[in-house]
Amino acid sequence: MRKIFLFVTIFLGVQLLAQAPDGYYTSAEGKSGAALKTALYEIVGVPSVTSYDGLWVAFKKTDVRTDGKVWDIYSNTTNYVFGTDQCGNYTKEGDCYNREHSFPKSWFNDGKPMCSDLYQLYPSDGYVNNRRGNLAFGEVGSISWSSNNQFSKLGSCNFPGYSGTVFEPNDTYKGDLARTYFYMVTAYENQQKNWKTSTESGLTNINATSFPAFNNWSIELLLKWHRQDPVSQKEIDRNNDVYYGYQSNRNPFIDYPELAEHIWGNKKGIAWSATATNDPALLNPRHGSTIDFGDVPYQQSTEYTIEVKAINLTGDLNVSLSGYNLSYSKEVNNISKTDAENGYQLVLRVNPINLGVQNATLSITGGGISDSHIQLTANSTSQFLALPATDIGSESFTANWTLSEGALSYNLNVYTYSYSGTESRVILEEDFNTKGVPEGWIKTGYTDNVEANSIRLASGSSNGGITTPELDLSEPTTLKIVAKSWDGDNSDMYVSVDDTQFSTLTLTNSFEEYVIELPAFTSTSTITILANKGKRLYVDNFLLATEGEAQTIESLPSYPKNVGNVLSYEVTGLMSDSIYYYTVTPQGNGAAVSSEIEVKTLLPTSTKEVYELSDLVAYFVGTTLYVSNLELGSVLSVYSVLGNKVTEMSVTSEQVSLPFNYKGIFIIQNVKNNRILGAQKIVSH
Repeated sequence: MRKIFLFVTIFLGVQLLAQAPDGYYTSAEGKSGAALKTALYEIVGVPSVTSYDGLWVAFKKTDVRTDGKVWDIYSNTTNYVFGTDQCGNYTKEGDCYNREHSFPKSWFNDGKPMCSDLYQLYPSDGYVNNRRGNLAFGEVGSISWSSNNQFSKLGSCNFPGYSGTVFEPNDTYKGDLARTYFYMVTAYENQQKNWKTSTESGLTNINATSFPAFNNWSIELLLKWHRQDPVSQKEIDRNNDVYYGYQSNRNPFIDYPELAEHIWGNKKGIAWSATATNDPALLNPRHGSTIDFGDVPYQQSTEYTIEVKAINLTGDLNVSLSGYNLSYSKEVNNISKTDAENGYQLVLRVNPINLGVQNATLSITGGGISDSHIQLTANSTSQFLALPATDIGSESFTANWTLSEGALSYNLNVYTYSYSGTESRVILEEDFNTKGVPEGWIKTGYTDNVEANSIRLASGSSNGGITTPELDLSEPTTLKIVAKSWDGDNSDMYVSVDDTQFSTLTLTNSFEEYVIELPAFTSTSTITILANKGKRLYVDNFLLATEGEAQTIESLPSYPKNVGNVLSYEVTGLMSDSIYYYTVTPQGNGAAVSSEIEVKTLLPTSTKEVYELSDLVAYFVGTTLYVSNLELGSVLSVYSVLGNKVTEMSVTSEQVSLPFNYKGIFIIQNVKNNRILGAQKIVSH
């Protein structure tokens, strides 16, 4: 909850520390990232929740205002009396309060115990709750509906990464709800693989993986809310009430807010400790890591850039190289405290004097950090190579490559990737690490976990099989099974869908991955893996996922092109802040095409241009594109990321709408009298 007065925050600074029992988080000490999240899951997961009806009673303790009324998180004009004003029917804001799943229950298929976990359930106005439905949280650009005083809002998302319809809670509770979401994906880490990444309302905030658990834009959104709205006394009191009175587990992100940074944020990679201080630390590159530059040209200098980033420094950093054979050099010996904490781009040059592997050690010291040593390695080769781009600007870069002996000229291809379909989604993954058949699976005949981390099917005298729970196979999927034959059995593995045999695979005596492409079946299908008696086998891993996006190369206009007998070429006419790729093919000597080089163009350097790029507001409703903040008498144009004009229209009002059935990344521009008034990048799924 947001603090209103600075002096109140300072006065309560000690009081606001949530009180977890001694030793409660000991097993999470020293971990970061995914490992830290899993350690917290093992501490707080699978709580003993109250019944769904019991929530009404629990709210009287966990969500009561100082005046004894219901603490509503979605409306600031209600004064509900516990019990008396329970929903019921409602037709408007202020009629009654109900039990709000801040993390919509449809995302986890109404599953238990999530459905009545108090850490994600709050009392809220019934009408406002209904308007939210199962929409993702986000930040609204163009408001389509709001509660009284615009306390909560619906509309198109203007947070980078998503433009669909979202629900935006009030600033007062954004941090509370971010920490609720951190808790949910942590406490139920073992169940997320079957949660929904999208609904009929659009995207959810999750990606159905145990880590990072959220899609990329949601990570940035929730961390922003978490940072801007720190833990409040309300949250601390509620955390203690739920722990001692109902569930016997805690929300770690209220007890130790910095955990979110160690898992998803700016301290990811730094071991967490409950007693940690704000010690100086090098975030990147990490001590003991290896940076591999891959193939580099023999007897030719090539530049590479490494980001050096640190926190809480007491002074400048020192940079040195050792153990090298004149193949590596650097541009500076010191990095200032300010530059290092902001993120400094350190340029290293590799100029091999010998063929083969070139090793060195990069040492970063000073500033109060522990001495850090990073291994550098590269393979010097005389083969033809495309080199990293140089002179990268907002609309251009220079492509580079090495000399290919006997080449008469070079063909340069510059391109982007387009995608069709939807992002791949994991439907079911099982590693058979626990004894017996996984929960929800059905076994037939002989099965056993004789060999660690795998399940054995069949014996010398009995068939054996396992069947998944019901799965949604209503779209094509890819099934990957890691399995092996019992030594000497030359086993066949039979895979069936809905009791109809689909594939027979002959296994080897070592674990290998077998891939099966499955067409669409039903929303309640099952998959069975079977082995015959005397043909025993082990299954080590089962992974079923939707097919995902198809990737297609789209060359820029006039590419590929023959650029002559040169070793560099300036590529122009590009979009700013965009990713491009290039390859080079020597002509006349039979040499193969080079490996792919990735380039990201820069943001515009003009302050005015940067301001104008964020001026337009654009969002989708279905297949209609809405654009506002336009100037009358101007022209609105839509371009593909390759610079091809898709559509154009004259502007006769400040907001326009146009049908838009294209998919991909596009740039919209508002132009008048040959002057760009505003521009915006949009993504259409």
